[in-house]
Amino acid sequence: MIVPSGPSTLPWPQQPSWRTFAGQLFRFYSRKSNFTVLLTRRGGTAAVDPESKVVYLDPDLLPVTDPDVLRHAPGDEHGRRALLLRAILAHEAGHVQFSGDKPPALLGQLWNALEDERMEHLMAARYPELAPAFDFLGDTLAEKVSPKWRFDSLEGCLAMRFEHDRAAPKWAPARPDEWADVWPLVQAAWTAPDSDRVTWIASCILGLLGLDQEDERDPFDGLVGAGDPDRQQPGDDGDGGPEGGRSPGGQGSGDPGDRPPPDPAPDPTDILTVGDVEGPARLVASVLRERARPGRTRPHETRGNLDLTRYIEGRSRLFRQRQEPTRPSELHVTWIVDRSGSMNEEGRMGCAVRALHMGIRAAQIADVPVRVIAFDDVVEEPVPFGLSPAAATSALRTIFPRGYTELAPAMRRALESPRRAGEQHLHIVICDGGLDAEDMAACGRLIGDHRDVRVLPVLIGEAANGSVAQAWQVSFGTLLLAHDHTQLAGVIRARLRAFRH
Repeated sequence: MIVPSGPSTLPWPQQPSWRTFAGQLFRFYSRKSNFTVLLTRRGGTAAVDPESKVVYLDPDLLPVTDPDVLRHAPGDEHGRRALLLRAILAHEAGHVQFSGDKPPALLGQLWNALEDERMEHLMAARYPELAPAFDFLGDTLAEKVSPKWRFDSLEGCLAMRFEHDRAAPKWAPARPDEWADVWPLVQAAWTAPDSDRVTWIASCILGLLGLDQEDERDPFDGLVGAGDPDRQQPGDDGDGGPEGGRSPGGQGSGDPGDRPPPDPAPDPTDILTVGDVEGPARLVASVLRERARPGRTRPHETRGNLDLTRYIEGRSRLFRQRQEPTRPSELHVTWIVDRSGSMNEEGRMGCAVRALHMGIRAAQIADVPVRVIAFDDVVEEPVPFGLSPAAATSALRTIFPRGYTELAPAMRRALESPRRAGEQHLHIVICDGGLDAEDMAACGRLIGDHRDVRVLPVLIGEAANGSVAQAWQVSFGTLLLAHDHTQLAGVIRARLRAFRH
């Protein structure tokens, strides 16, 4: 794995080299090739969901306030980012490799705090280069959380994970006699043979402290794990795990003012396997792939080479002028898909995702750059330009209905991306709702300011009704109505054919 280098005007999460690096890190350390690393602020600093094969990673990572007090801290931001990515993604990968199911309630909170250190020990033994990365991550977290410590013995089960090997630890027990009984159990959990033994040790510690295992409170105030300690955990029950207790233990936390990633559909694989995708994708690919016309010659009155045959035959236009071959302009396709709450009705989201699947497969066949931007009241880019087809298809499983419809920010992100001379850009918008007047006006202004981009709105559901469609027509001009959204892929294919020809 090569750490990305070189200057760029794009933020690091939008640079394909950094996205590739993050994916390679997780694949290498997890020994799994079917996970997608999704950069999003909805899941906290980091979270892994083995059910849908997604790793959520906050592009802000963790704040490094004072590198001078952190072990192994690189001297520049580029190096710190690379080391944080390695530590965080290796941490999540460690849970995939070594952690079992997380218990519920308070027992699960303590299990998570103990399992983190046990799993990191195993990862560092298997991959020695992770030892300094985990030290750097632990010191970063310790500097962040230490002002909030209360110094009780339960808290020490987490605090000593960061502090036990620091030269000047900042945590000390408020009740030394009680801690003297707890500390050996904590150390035993760190060297336990499996996660089930950690569960048993966590139960012993809670019994020793006289605490109820089924207590639903979070004793660590969201500090468990590699996530930002200032945030609450993203699970519905605030249990400190990135998966809300659905899967093996892991780290991460979520902003209480932000919604976490929703639970996956009962069988998310069905979204991408129902119906024929390969056939429509190949038809669309034939439209996306504009063929070059070969160079040829034509008769001319005065220009070109003398054609003796035409001269002998006494024909006019005795010269033959060579015409250069026509080269097709490079087409870039951006899919902008509505994932607001109303897309959950009548199977609309599933149909939209299958249309995206068709578009990604068609772009792969036609060798055309493609990306996907998903929006509700928050904009995310689950599939950036340059993502491999397999990773792009897997990332579609992260698109779920939520929030309310606000299109202009997504349009702005798509239209303001850098474009080179000679490129053609097509943006396909899939939406099922009416926009408020301000949002619609902002979209109209964006389209007017970027005439070099073709925008094709595809309205489904209520948005295909006359009154709503009329408002879209005014702002967008070109419009495609899919009253039967189950035929969404077909009508998009037909319109793309018209666009290219």
